[in-house]
This record gives sequence, C-alpha cells and structure tokens, in this order.
Amino acid sequence: MKYAFCIVIIILFSCKDSPIIYPDGGYAFINMDTIKDKSFPYFPVRDSMYVRDSINAVLYDANFMKLFDEPNISLRPSEKEIFRFLISGMGIPNYFITITKGKIIIKRGLSNLMFDEVALNESEQDLYQHLFWQILINDRDQENRRKPNYSIIEKRQIDSCKKIGIARCYKYLFEKSTFPLTKTFKYETRIITLPWHTYKELINNINNSGYWKMPLKPDCPNASTDGNSYILEANNSVKYNYVRFGNCPDTSNKFTKACQEIINYAHYENEITIDYVASQKK
Repeated sequence: MKYAFCIVIIILFSCKDSPIIYPDGGYAFINMDTIKDKSFPYFPVRDSMYVRDSINAVLYDANFMKLFDEPNISLRPSEKEIFRFLISGMGIPNYFITITKGKIIIKRGLSNLMFDEVALNESEQDLYQHLFWQILINDRDQENRRKPNYSIIEKRQIDSCKKIGIARCYKYLFEKSTFPLTKTFKYETRIITLPWHTYKELINNINNSGYWKMPLKPDCPNASTDGNSYILEANNSVKYNYVRFGNCPDTSNKFTKACQEIINYAHYENEITIDYVASQKK
C-alpha cells in the first residue's frame, strides 16, 4: 500500500508541469529582417486577409495597441506562450485580456471612445467614402459589388489620389478626420494569479475548440449589428494564430464557450457575452 501511495504522488507531480500539446494549424512566423515598417499588427496572416480587414488592422487595431501599451506579438516567437483577446466595439469599453503562464492580465478602457472625430469638409467626406469603396472593389469578398458611378469632380479627385496611391490617400484623410486620444485616454489594469491547472484548462479549451484551423474570419449568418469585434491571437513560441469574429447570437460551440470562459475568469461576464446560449442557461 505504501508503494502504491508513492507511485500516485510521483504521477501527480510529474503531471503537474506536463507540457501542453498543441494541435496542427496556425501560421509560421515570417522573416522580418527585410521589413522596415513593422507596424502591421498581424504579420503572419497579412497576405491571407481581406482588404477590408487589413484596413481595420492598420488604422484601428494598431492604434488600439498603442493606446493600451500593448506589444505586437506577431513579429517573432515569444519566450513564453501568449494568448491575447482584444474586445472592441461601439458604446462599450475596450479590453485586452492576456493569458500567460502564471497570470492573466486585463486592461479595460475607462472611456468608450477611442478616437475624437474632427469634421472634414463636405468634399473630403465624400472622397473619404468613395476611396473606401474604391479599395474594396477588388477585394475577394466583394466580387459581386457593382462599380459606383462618379461625377466628373469625384472622378478627378480619385484620379489625383491614384497618382499617390489610393491607400495612402485614404490613410491621410483618416488621420486628418480621426486622431488617437493619446493624451486623454486612460485604462485600468488588473492582474489575476493563474494556477497551472487553470491555465492549462483554459488553453486546452482553446486547443480543443478547433481554433488553430479556423478561418481568419468565421462566417456568422445572423451577425449582430452592434459593431462589436473580438480577436483572439496566439503566440505559443512556435507558431502564431489569429481569429476575428463578431457577435453571433445564435452560435454556441466549443470556440465561443472557450472565449466566454476566458471572460468569465477575468470576471467580466456581466459586461461581455460571446456565447449567448450558454449564458442564457445560467
């Protein structure tokens, strides 16, 4: 009996720090040596993104990271495994929830607005919208979009922008009409101790949810129009992954449940609901 007890103790301690086994999938890190501009926040998936999502990444997500003092975790393998959850939207605080071994770090914006709107003149406002649709015309998810008819003045404006680049022209108007609240924006930070068994459970829930082989932007037939956006990034020291999704009220699966568990452990279940079905059963 004494020997049996010793064997059980040995097994328990040997399993305590057993490594997490990651499934196939995800994206390999790319060589950044020849890339000067490292501001794009999701490099390993850059060439797989729709144009619309690339625009959001460059103009919005990158600014979110600056406001919250968050690093770009897509550039190279990290020393420690990192899972980071960005929650952003209209009329809600914005959050970064980061899971690493031993702790979970929560940053919550103390204001709902990330940016101040500065009015463009009427001509610039029209051009701003036209350039956006001009960028999307050749996007892979906009194959059936009809090309708009422009007035003579609008066509001249667009032709002028083509000389310096449509994307550069659009970015100029974006930066003129919108600027980050770097001086006034504040956030609060909480750190929660994460026992190994809890950390392992949260990560295994993600691994078993199909996350590593999910599309960058899963389909949501009945997507909510509230504009909320959720991004789960992972850097497990070997590979990178990224999934962006919106509110899908009718969707409940292993992935939405894994994301909701992260939120629940961060104690924001009363503010953020991703898995509506599971939440309604409580």
